Amino acid sequence: MNDAIQSAIDTLKAHVLEQIYHGAEEYGFGLTSTSFGLRYFRPIPKEVVRGILRTLREEGKVDFTRGLWTEDGEPAGSGYCLTVAGLKDFEGSKDG
Repeated sequence: MNDAIQSAIDTLKAHVLEQIYHGAEEYGFGLTSTSFGLRYFRPIPKEVVRGILRTLREEGKVDFTRGLWTEDGEPAGSGYCLTVAGLKDFEGSKDG
């Protein structure tokens, strides 16, 4: 794969992990217990973020979750949350 393309993919993966981390931190339900649907990652196109999230899932850094609910008790569909490995990877990237 072209180095520029791989660099762009790596940048997007890091950005998505960062968004999940900061979103989970903000909501306060737990860093590995808060899931986000594809709309959360706007303005990244849905097709792009879906591919990035699938790659992160294959790497064991995020989990796909179904049957999510809002704080108001409304069905919210499915989404992705950090795994312990994803959390360690993100926190390790912040340190150095």
